[in-house]
Amino acid sequence: MHRLAALLLSLALAFPASARPLTQGEAETLSVSVDAYLAAIGAGSASDIVAAMPPRLLNVFAGATGVEAAALTKVLTDQTAALMEGTRFSDLAAGKSKLKAEEGTLSDGTTVTWVLIPTRFTATTGDAATINEQPLLAVMEDGKWYFLRVDGPERQQVAAAAYPFLAKVKMPGADDPGPWPIQVPRREDGNARPVQQEDAAWATPAARGFVRSGDQPVATRFRNKKAGV
Repeated sequence: MHRLAALLLSLALAFPASARPLTQGEAETLSVSVDAYLAAIGAGSASDIVAAMPPRLLNVFAGATGVEAAALTKVLTDQTAALMEGTRFSDLAAGKSKLKAEEGTLSDGTTVTWVLIPTRFTATTGDAATINEQPLLAVMEDGKWYFLRVDGPERQQVAAAAYPFLAKVKMPGADDPGPWPIQVPRREDGNARPVQQEDAAWATPAARGFVRSGDQPVATRFRNKKAGV
């Protein structure tokens, strides 16, 4: 648990001076929501993991690709299931004791509450087990918490496409690119490209009703250590 505590300390140092303690209501709903998210990972439920992605970010993907919501959700679910296949996730934990909330304002005037949560789990594939420690981004929109891994510059870039105020936030693990670059699903011509900042134009309130929620695969690792080390 000392490694989780170290990640919690690094997250505390990453917050700007304007960060504030969570309200009791925020803390309670966040605790329930993050537990459900980690349970989905432990159960290998790709559909539940996909359902936890911020709808605003999924709108970025939909707008960038021109893929209809139902098809996009299926693609993300299938990709997540494929990445998780053959891997068992256990010992999932989140550091909740010293979380701080921060507000960001979007170009349309919408205020978004966000929190960085230290998480830890063991991933076992065959006889190999690794302990993973990763920051998890939680954003509240319309009274509900959504989650996205931000363990690496590509993932932070994706988050910033929908939430530009995150672009300059120093996040633990943001210097680690991770093994899988994040790309939007392929277009009909077969090409794919990383999500760009300008794709945020698709994440407007008017576009929110166009898509359902979803998530990127959770398997990218911020800090990997052999189990038992």
